[in-house]
Amino acid sequence: MDGTGETALPYRNGKYTYDDYAKLPEGSRYQLIRGELVVAPAPTPFHQEVSSNLNDRLHRFVRENAPGSVLYPPWTSI
Repeated sequence: MDGTGETALPYRNGKYTYDDYAKLPEGSRYQLIRGELVVAPAPTPFHQEVSSNLNDRLHRFVRENAPGSVLYPPWTSI
């Protein structure tokens, strides 16, 4: 990424390849769909609320029933 939201990847024959996609920095919010790089949308407030509620229930279940941990994936900058 060059800081403008554009990728520094080559644009070959109008399509990106998996090899191009694999060169993106870890945590990039791009998806490769039919040769196009598409920015994954940020989660909506509803999605975040549902995710938080599920996380609370999972933590409670693990704490009461089984040894273990419930972890979120690392956050990345947008």
